Amino acid sequence: MDDNDAHVVGPGEFLSGQSVFSRSGEYRLAHHDDGDVAVHRVADDVPVWRTGTVAPGGHSRFGLTDDGDLVVVDGSGNTLWSSGTGGRSMVEAVLRDAGWLGLRDEGGFFVWRTPVTPMPISWEGWERRGDGQTLRRGETLRYGSLTSPAGAFVFTVDDTGQAILRDADGEVVWSTLWTTPGCGLSLDDDGALTWRAADGSLRWGWLGRGDDPGVPLHGDEFRVTDAGVLVLQNVSGEVVWSSTAPVPVSVPAPDPEPPRFVRSDREPDERLRTSSTPLVRTDFSDLAGWVELLRRLAETPGPAGAAGVEAIDDPAFDGLAPEHLMSMLPDDEHAVVFVADAATFARPEQSELSVLVVSLSDDGDEDYSEDGLFFRAIPEAVSTIDLNLSLANCDWDDLAQQAEPDGVVRTSYE
Repeated sequence: MDDNDAHVVGPGEFLSGQSVFSRSGEYRLAHHDDGDVAVHRVADDVPVWRTGTVAPGGHSRFGLTDDGDLVVVDGSGNTLWSSGTGGRSMVEAVLRDAGWLGLRDEGGFFVWRTPVTPMPISWEGWERRGDGQTLRRGETLRYGSLTSPAGAFVFTVDDTGQAILRDADGEVVWSTLWTTPGCGLSLDDDGALTWRAADGSLRWGWLGRGDDPGVPLHGDEFRVTDAGVLVLQNVSGEVVWSSTAPVPVSVPAPDPEPPRFVRSDREPDERLRTSSTPLVRTDFSDLAGWVELLRRLAETPGPAGAAGVEAIDDPAFDGLAPEHLMSMLPDDEHAVVFVADAATFARPEQSELSVLVVSLSDDGDEDYSEDGLFFRAIPEAVSTIDLNLSLANCDWDDLAQQAEPDGVVRTSYE
């Protein structure tokens, strides 16, 4: 891949409600909820190219088919827009720093691309780079680093716009909390150390503090010492500002955030109202598999007090994404929703049928920490999961921890 390329999708890959930034951070390709796909100039959010598609019902995906066609498809798989390159061997779609989207073939050549966009809004100041050790007046630091004299520490402003200080082993000892693609650090001509957007506009003064927290301090050189201290000083050597040296401590890495579905802005649908916990069919490709699933649910002996699930078999919900389903459920009292999706019927053996189990917020509170978490479960485990969560006999983590390495809970009620 060329250094100017940002990977968007490869064969068989699709985006849904996601964005991809160019390597420079100056352009963003976005798949919008209404089905439109557009390349935006980040500095002013102006779309420089778009498909202009509108998906019925709002559900769509953007991706590259296995036969080389870049497409926007609706929830039923109907093509709303395509690049017209089907039948040709494509390796990937990429977003270039110049702001255009292109399809590259196996030979590395672009065989399709969007029109040339207006010149990017960029700042010539980013070309005035330092020597890699000291940032002086009139110089900038973006997508680069400053190294301490003996190489003990490296201060970097990476392609996400985050400033990071690492030791010689690559361990992060300090970083900014924000990420803003395209931004960087500038020691201005007047000596002010500032944080600037891709177009050079001032975001804020980097070192403001004390009585004037919004006013940047001024100096002649900015560097990092072998003690891991960031220093702004005058040419005379007088230190105007310095950070605190990092203290070597062993901090356990936080547990990774579990994947989750995030609710969309869909309105509730009365067809999804149920008195018992709903089981919603969103894939209609395998009638025999659906019948087998219902049979096994009916034949599974449930624990005392289990009301059972209520199946919703309506083609209107074919292809409905979980994040939309969560928002469309009109009842807030259910702890979970069970989903018979495409993965349910994708198993080679019917004995491996599994349903998607999605946790729902408490009384519709979207800040509920478990809202949208999920795992899969075999039909024989459904009644136990439903009852235990409905009665709060256990919490979500207790059940999720029973999932095997493939993400499926196979513990059934005896």
